Amino acid sequence: LRVIGGFVNLETLLLPKIIESETVIARIFSMNDEIGKKLTKLVYNRFIEKSEFVYLKRCSESVHQSLMWDDEVSINTYSSRQYKRYITTLRFEKDEHGPSSTQIILGEFLRECPHLECIVLVKEDWTIVLPNPDDSIDRKLKIKFIEMKINLPTIRQICESKLVNKIVLERVEITYTEPVETTISDIPKVSLESFICIGLSLQNKGFYDLLEQMQITKLRFTECTVDVELLDRIFNSEQMANLNELMFRKNALCNGSRFDISKLRSLTSINIICVACEPIHNEEMSQVCQFPVERNSSSNYLPELENSIYCTMLDLSLHVNLTSLMIDICPQNYSLFKKHVFRAGNLKLLTLHVTDVSIDISKILERNSSIEIMYVVGCKKSQVLVTHHKRVRSQCKELRLMAFIINNSDIFKYIAKLRQIEKLDISHSLLSVEHKKMVRAFYFRVSEVRLSIYVKYADKLIIALKKLNFDAKKNSVSFIVVN
Repeated sequence: LRVIGGFVNLETLLLPKIIESETVIARIFSMNDEIGKKLTKLVYNRFIEKSEFVYLKRCSESVHQSLMWDDEVSINTYSSRQYKRYITTLRFEKDEHGPSSTQIILGEFLRECPHLECIVLVKEDWTIVLPNPDDSIDRKLKIKFIEMKINLPTIRQICESKLVNKIVLERVEITYTEPVETTISDIPKVSLESFICIGLSLQNKGFYDLLEQMQITKLRFTECTVDVELLDRIFNSEQMANLNELMFRKNALCNGSRFDISKLRSLTSINIICVACEPIHNEEMSQVCQFPVERNSSSNYLPELENSIYCTMLDLSLHVNLTSLMIDICPQNYSLFKKHVFRAGNLKLLTLHVTDVSIDISKILERNSSIEIMYVVGCKKSQVLVTHHKRVRSQCKELRLMAFIINNSDIFKYIAKLRQIEKLDISHSLLSVEHKKMVRAFYFRVSEVRLSIYVKYADKLIIALKKLNFDAKKNSVSFIVVN
């Protein structure tokens, strides 16, 4: 920071949030009275202390316009006028220093904070007063509710506002009033960019009736208790036809164990991870997204599920727009997934959580050469392996193998043939193969693309590099040792 403070002609300064000092601006600008006078752009998303603003006075207006904070700002410090133009996220949480009223007049905050993007409401029964629809406020907001009570009509009212395009409900208790008799046409349609549910009990029909009136781009359920029959109805409704991203992770299911996503043809991202591999012996079950792989006379075929394992079955041919996929792989769905992975012709990012499977990464990458990034996480007795391919066609650029015991040098021979690969991360796996064999596999690698291999430190690795006189520049390979 002292070195930077000596650059008096500095015009652009980008400071990462990883810098731990709480007075970064003061430490840089106090070194020289001239620094900052020629500055036109400052990128620093952390909170700036009140005492540091005196240094920013010497900067041009363009610096102040480019400066925004990602960090949440508490309503308790909001009264400082100089802060307001930089705030992107405002957090409402009551304490002895906080506001006495629980009413939030949203229009006032939007006018005072030109960069405000997110409102976070914590614990109290906050009441949001929305601006008049005729107000000329051209902004889109994310509203996040955390650990508080909120009734369903309030959620609907907020979703209907043209100012709001993202909703997050995290560990909230939703209360329901008696349903009012209305026809579908009486209820206004709602369009949201994202609707996220975390840690909720979602067993009331009223919640799913609300979802059925929404056009959502991104829908996420994490650690919720979900009524499968009602959710299945939602996934088959016309309103979900334009859903792009679906995340369904570690949820408990009631009133069924399978739902169908065959009509969600616009999906570009699917993220379905089961809650556990152990059965739950009560009325709630671990999630299973059952979906036939073949569309023919045998399309209703589903492998017999063992009591101890639940899995996800996907027909990848129905999701031609899919670019990102994260699912569990287990003995029941591995062979079908491996056989049909080529159907997802636009797939770029693939993440697999593997349980009790010896997974052949080469067959997956060769059968779908469009995959650019692949992450594989091992669990229980899983192993990773490859088979021989006369011609390697994969365009994979990044491969990460986590929680495996790698005991076969053929894996590295295959990876060395990947012409486009830039990063191999095995630092979270145990290397059982001889380090000498691993290094030798990359000795004759021919590619214009430099490969960085992230690996745990081992004396044997250093010895192997020295013994083989490994030339990193010649072989376009760098070994990056991590602790």
